[in-house]
Amino acid sequence: MVVGNKFRFMEKLQATMSTMVEKIASCEFYAGIYQQRRPILVPNTQGVDNDPDTDLRNLYTAVQAFLDKAMDYIERGKTGTGKFTNLFQSFSVTMEPLIENIRDKEEVLKKYAWMATIETIKALPGSIQKLDSDMGQIQENLLKLDEIRTVWGKMVERFSAMDLAQELRPQPREIISFDSELQMLKSKDLSEFEALKIFQTDLYVTARGMSTPQAPESSYFNLADRLREFLSPNSPQKVCLIQGAAGLGKSTFNHFLATRLWEEYDQAIAASEDAIPPIPIFVTLARLHDPNCHNQDLISKLFKRHNWPEERIWKAKQHLQFVFILDGYDEIENQQGNFYDTNGLKDWQAKTVITSRPEYLGRGYQWKFYPQGQPKLLQEYWLAPFSINDIHEYIRKYVEMVNTTDTSGSEAARSIDDYKELMENKGVRALISNPFLLKMVMTLQRTDGSTDFKRVKLYQRFLDHWLNGAHKRLSAVIQVPSNKREALGSLCDQDFVGQAREFCLSFAVELYRHKTLEASYTSRSQYGLSTRRLTPEAKAGQETWKKFLGIDDSSQELLRRSSPLIRVGQTYRFLHKSLRDFAVAQSMLQDQALSAPDSLLNEFHVVEDHGIIDFIVEEAQQNEELQAQLLACVEDSKQNPEIAKAAANAITVLVRAGKRFHEHDLRGIRIPRADIRSGWFERAQLQGADLSGVRLDRIWLRGANLTGADIDGGEFGEKPYFTLEGSRLLTCFYTSDSELLVASYNCDNVVQVWSATNRKLLHTFRGHIYDVTCAAFPPNGDPDLFALARIDGTILLWSRQHQEAPFVHNLYMDRVHSITFSPGANFLAAGGEDNVVYLWSIATPYHTRCFSCSNTRVYTIAFSPDGRTLALAGNRDLVELRSTWNGEVLKILRNKTTPRAGNRFASVAFAPNGKILASAGWDRSLKLWLVSDGQLIYSFTGHAGGIQTIAFTPDSKMIAAAANDSTVRIWSVASLELVHIIEQISLRNSNLTFSRDSELIATGDTDGVIRQRLVPREMSGSVRVRNGHTNAVNDFAFSYDKKLLVSASHYEAAHLWSIDPPHMPNLVNVLVSPRKSSILAIAFSPDSVFLVTHDINKVHLYRSFQDKTSSSQDSMLGSHNSFVRAAAITTDGSIVASADDDGEIHLWSIQSGTKIHTLQGHTDTIYVIDFSPDGQLLVSGNSDSTVRLWSVPRCELLHTFKGHTNWVRHVAFSPDGEAIASASDDKTVRLWSVPDHKCLHIFQGHTNYVTRVSFSPDGFLLASGSRDKTMRFWSLSSRALLLNIDIQTEVTALTWTGSTPAADGLIAIGIQTGGVQLLQVIQKPGYSKENPAMELSWFWATDNGAYLNVVGARIAGVTGLNPTNIELLKQRGAIGKPAMGRVQEVEEETEWARR
Repeated sequence: MVVGNKFRFMEKLQATMSTMVEKIASCEFYAGIYQQRRPILVPNTQGVDNDPDTDLRNLYTAVQAFLDKAMDYIERGKTGTGKFTNLFQSFSVTMEPLIENIRDKEEVLKKYAWMATIETIKALPGSIQKLDSDMGQIQENLLKLDEIRTVWGKMVERFSAMDLAQELRPQPREIISFDSELQMLKSKDLSEFEALKIFQTDLYVTARGMSTPQAPESSYFNLADRLREFLSPNSPQKVCLIQGAAGLGKSTFNHFLATRLWEEYDQAIAASEDAIPPIPIFVTLARLHDPNCHNQDLISKLFKRHNWPEERIWKAKQHLQFVFILDGYDEIENQQGNFYDTNGLKDWQAKTVITSRPEYLGRGYQWKFYPQGQPKLLQEYWLAPFSINDIHEYIRKYVEMVNTTDTSGSEAARSIDDYKELMENKGVRALISNPFLLKMVMTLQRTDGSTDFKRVKLYQRFLDHWLNGAHKRLSAVIQVPSNKREALGSLCDQDFVGQAREFCLSFAVELYRHKTLEASYTSRSQYGLSTRRLTPEAKAGQETWKKFLGIDDSSQELLRRSSPLIRVGQTYRFLHKSLRDFAVAQSMLQDQALSAPDSLLNEFHVVEDHGIIDFIVEEAQQNEELQAQLLACVEDSKQNPEIAKAAANAITVLVRAGKRFHEHDLRGIRIPRADIRSGWFERAQLQGADLSGVRLDRIWLRGANLTGADIDGGEFGEKPYFTLEGSRLLTCFYTSDSELLVASYNCDNVVQVWSATNRKLLHTFRGHIYDVTCAAFPPNGDPDLFALARIDGTILLWSRQHQEAPFVHNLYMDRVHSITFSPGANFLAAGGEDNVVYLWSIATPYHTRCFSCSNTRVYTIAFSPDGRTLALAGNRDLVELRSTWNGEVLKILRNKTTPRAGNRFASVAFAPNGKILASAGWDRSLKLWLVSDGQLIYSFTGHAGGIQTIAFTPDSKMIAAAANDSTVRIWSVASLELVHIIEQISLRNSNLTFSRDSELIATGDTDGVIRQRLVPREMSGSVRVRNGHTNAVNDFAFSYDKKLLVSASHYEAAHLWSIDPPHMPNLVNVLVSPRKSSILAIAFSPDSVFLVTHDINKVHLYRSFQDKTSSSQDSMLGSHNSFVRAAAITTDGSIVASADDDGEIHLWSIQSGTKIHTLQGHTDTIYVIDFSPDGQLLVSGNSDSTVRLWSVPRCELLHTFKGHTNWVRHVAFSPDGEAIASASDDKTVRLWSVPDHKCLHIFQGHTNYVTRVSFSPDGFLLASGSRDKTMRFWSLSSRALLLNIDIQTEVTALTWTGSTPAADGLIAIGIQTGGVQLLQVIQKPGYSKENPAMELSWFWATDNGAYLNVVGARIAGVTGLNPTNIELLKQRGAIGKPAMGRVQEVEEETEWARR
């Protein structure tokens, strides 16, 4: 038999055996179905003879044993005729009776299904049909097995006529014949690594990895060891994607990995080991990748470049095992499509390691790196930054290298102590955690001793240092070749360093223009070669690189040799990709006119090239002149459409640099494909602007005018709300194709299932429906089932295909709080008012199991991913883990927080990987537990209200919690970091779910509003913009000179903000009380800031001096008999008042620290107190609906104001002390006269609790904030409503100050989610007490960039908006009618379209 036939025969044999395994596995699957159902269908199967499951398993075991033996024979070359004949005959003898035995037991299988009662059969004919269908499939597969057995018989005959032993024995020698080619590959790789050794490899520090971005340092692991596990034969993963920022050492690690794997391979070959390690193949993707080609088969292309013929490549695929180390996925141009499949990686016996910068991968990138439909074959790691220990190790190696290489003695010997100051500099710590930047810093610190580093300046200094060093070395050379001497002299006379810098920048630009990292040039005439065979494109490329790499020009050769380039053969590239990017960025900024049509800023679109644009952004942040030039470029685009690309780059840089376009005139600007996400465009004029293809996620466009703008292809990053008119939300759920299903219940006792994605009604259920408490969809996406529970304990189970005939099951319990399906939708569990949990099979719903639990009420139930464990939580501070089989208690997880009333768990959830359980409830924390041992891993905090529901992403990497503080917080499970806060969401009895690809998160409440948002990736800076609080802000104070603002939040530090200069407020200090207790009140004195804090019933005073010359002071004023709720400080900083749950107010002297008096009179909790401007009066409001006025000097009650019908939330004195305003839960604001002790007016209009009131400094206006998400401004003269402003969230703090250099007044607003916002007051002409006409403009906000704000934005005549975006903008408060016409396309809902 010829060799080719032999290989084809082997392929056919393996394929046939694989098919047989699949058929047998299919039988095993159906056997598993019966095994899973039997415990309920046949409660007592012990003693039942002729168990068909046993026979199926025996058959499977016999076939598997045969396959293992056959493969062993083939691999060991034992393929003689006699051995195979005996093996096949033995197998046939074994298999025959097993198949016949199973056929004889067909009736037994059916009997098992029919042992249920006659009533069950009548009620569930569909289930019996399903079982019969299963039986048929088993029989069908058994017949196929019989056919395969016949095939084996024919193959036995074929083997009898052949003697393959002689032909198969040379096969090992065939593999050995690859040795010369492999050695050539290894030599090339290692020689190239050697060229990089001086700059990188000699200083190599063990690379550390992370399981997720931002993982804590304690969780770092040895990345090489983890890769060894990935490469082991027992690991199922095929691809390992390693992500890391620029300069973290991805390429260096790949070099190290390839070198180590070659060493292991050589050692195994030398030792003649049986198990040969895989062969490492290092690939620089940028060299091979053709941006104009999709299906490239890069690995085959690599071998062809090394002159491997097709036949050798085919044989390598069949007989060799590889590790492909693919370096720099982020450096290839075309990243569309599945990289794994389109490049033929599936055709190789190989595992693949790919590295990339994360910012170039985009959303939902994982599907590109694994075989289609097999996500479990992908492993992801992140390269960790240097820890402090890594930095120490690097410095030690660096010092050793410097002292070893400096043999001339020109420098004093270095020691680690010389770099002690560098390591202790916290400002440099983040910078030097990047290995490449650490090398730069070490080099520069060695030469000039400076430790004042910023990234852009660092690269500038490094380049100058390198070029100056090269100049000195050339100048010191005594015998310069004659053909170079004149060129060197000329260069030195004309600023050598400047010309060398220009060479570097020009070379970098050409590399970027050609979309490559390296260039090669060989003078063909030098070697007597003809250029006739080169294509025109290749000739043009050679001419381009000749200018930089040719040998004819001595000056260019000297400049090239002086540049920070690496040379491998005739190929040149920069020491690091970031050096090339820096040089390109510098070149783009050196053009005299940035807005010229031929400028580099207008040639390259770098909006999405983070490597370049980040350098420009950093430069702009430090250079106001550059900001002015970029802004001028944006302005010039109004008149010149040819510079649209430059304008898009410019505005992207400005937004990322923090430029605020507050009321800017941007009419007619052209910025297509710009990225202005999270930008500030308050009341900006954008009429007629070209915003096509612009990223607009989380942009602040409140009051902006976009009339006539073109937003074709613009992306807002959100979907419109789906509102259930007149219905109550029951539950929501994503199907496997990311369609959001919503179940609702209305007053007509009808349950409907909607597609929120397509906005269509799918199903309507009627009959037996009333007083519905909860509902559930199967978690496996089964389109057929739906369950709901009534208040009387009845469960209704529907097939959505047969809507009119629900199965009704009465549990005889008071109220069902929770129902849930098992992962395979085989079981349904329910719990409620009693302490019993019910569990029954979907196939036989009359067969029910139940067991009692420790909680007297069960509020939430969750199945583990394998369906074997139930997690239960209720009205006690514990979670029970119980067996679904018999209800046995497996573990008890206890809430160990301080016991408080209502400290119960409201939600539990298993991570999809089954390793972690999460629980959350009214103590405002979310806890993670290890399922294996019940240990508490971590407790997330930050919510200002009780948590109602939680959910894991399907990949188990993140968890979200929805709370009644109107926020959803998303945390990383691995790094334990807060990833994102979704704000301005009204959540009550909320629902929360993630799509199957973890791309979307849906929230819904009982008001019938369902919201969908994109889930943010775990990236730094995504949680909070400009350092806002993470809990609700509860108080403000302006300094006397109005240059400082201090904000306070419960359970957090106070933040001190500078609002001078007014155009860019910034955080200047964080005031942390030593006790870290809750801040109740804050106030400025002329020289300090006071914080009043409490620790349950104790009151503390913390004083921080502004000049920082005096030490801060912290003292305890005293104790109350109950919980302290409120506090206030007089304007002169002499007295503190504190109020408690018993209705008492204590007055304290700040100077002496002693109690002055106790004011008594309230009968219930006091929520708010306030001093009059002169400190002589005190006003208080409480839950008994009264407002009380007290005399501070006399310590007595002056008057009790009555009129409110609900709790009083806030009180405030007018500037002259003559009036008091009070805010109440009765949705009104009342104005009281202090002298006359009467109600002057009732301000009505709010639709929810009024939470805050504040007078304008001149006393003309009154502002009120409410839970209805509005702030209203009232004239105190006419009592009229002047303004009604949509805040989009609950106002929790409100303070008004007088005129500043920036405005006629500023209003500070604190919101529920921890944001701080400043509103600019603009007084209109004729402003007076009788006519206090004014308008507001948002001046600044810490939560800018946290959500989309388009309230009041004018979109009349806007073109290019698709229907989805039109609906989104309308819902968010935009006004006007967009143009209907040229680009009204139906929105694509597929994942590829979004990418």
